[in-house]
Amino acid sequence: MTTDPREREVRRTMAARELYSDGAPGLEGLAEERLRGKELADAYNRTGPRDEEGRRAVLKEMLAALGTGVWIEPPLHVAYGTGCTWATTCTPTSASPSSTTSRSSSGTG
Repeated sequence: MTTDPREREVRRTMAARELYSDGAPGLEGLAEERLRGKELADAYNRTGPRDEEGRRAVLKEMLAALGTGVWIEPPLHVAYGTGCTWATTCTPTSASPSSTTSRSSSGTG
């Protein structure tokens, strides 16, 4: 539970996708979340190229939402990761009728 008003304000600006600074007194509660995001990104980056199941498990733990068929090529870097949403949509093109386009929407990532 966030109790410090400075931390609540930083979280509000993150959610609003506004510029924020999270390295000031009163924001110590964010440090653990930031470190956890970086640990998960490190775990993802250490997966092997054939470990699709392991990569997907790490992404599901790290990200707010993960669409079917999303492919993120390491290295992945995040500040937090928890505000990131990755979704896929299939968009036919003249060059490739089955091409897949990945789109990301990041909040606190």
